[in-house]
Amino acid sequence: MQSLVHPNIDLETGFVCLWTRHGTRETVVEALRRLQEVIAWTSFNRDTEHLMQRDAEAWRTRIEERHPDLFPLPYMPIEELLEFRLEKERFRLPTKPRQRLEQARREDLASAPTIWHGCAGRGWPLV
Repeated sequence: MQSLVHPNIDLETGFVCLWTRHGTRETVVEALRRLQEVIAWTSFNRDTEHLMQRDAEAWRTRIEERHPDLFPLPYMPIEELLEFRLEKERFRLPTKPRQRLEQARREDLASAPTIWHGCAGRGWPLV
């Protein structure tokens, strides 16, 4: 088995850095699509924490000077099934961030009318 020359692929382990930050909504299909982009050289991350083959980009530049039409390598992207797209839409994150329960409770209490225990408003609030 041969290793691929790419800045985001580890030569020893074969690990491929596909994203800067992984989210729970990332699917296997999305991982395969990104892997295709990495292999075809349409995607690479230059950030130092993601570089595993530091000389790979220089290698690509040297090859590209001799063969300008070589990169990106041709490939046919994997298409996402309609069912996967619909499922992702169903679980789309809300546009308004959720509040912590304690914060929501404090805001509810602040806007609620105060009910006083005692005579003629003298005493202590029940809520």
